[in-house]
Amino acid sequence: MTPTARSSSPGQGLELYLARYHEHLRQRGEALVAKIPTPVQIRSRRGGAITGVLQPPVWVDYAGVIAPSGRAVAIEAKVRPDRITLSDLEPHQRSTLAAVDAVGGVAIVYVRLTSSDLIVPWGEFVLRTSIRRDDGPWVRPPGRGWFAAAAAWASYEELGWEGVP
Repeated sequence: MTPTARSSSPGQGLELYLARYHEHLRQRGEALVAKIPTPVQIRSRRGGAITGVLQPPVWVDYAGVIAPSGRAVAIEAKVRPDRITLSDLEPHQRSTLAAVDAVGGVAIVYVRLTSSDLIVPWGEFVLRTSIRRDDGPWVRPPGRGWFAAAAAWASYEELGWEGVP
């Protein structure tokens, strides 16, 4: 699917934005991040038609690797009107983010609110019952992606990003 400027839902709008942003990072050689599709169990095939049933997701929305350090990144993306809570994440999303964080990866909850985007590191997210726009330093205007925010959480040398603004 090629990203377009229009979408039919806020969630699709965020997916299109992240698809473009991740392609930008790939072209610059900064990161390789992919959308993790929802698993489907195929029930039947007849001619050109395939019938299937969506299976429960078992991972976060996006996963990849940051160059040149090779550090893993896992991103769960949500759209909410004014705040996000830990209960807004499914158990498999919470466990995946915690596992990636525990092994030294970059685990991010990316939240699109009505007026701004929040890019919250997992280690900070779990310390709070809810996060609103004004609750921390994670606010980014729409269009300012997670890459620069992730670089601010750790030294550039630790991430392998010498010279990144």
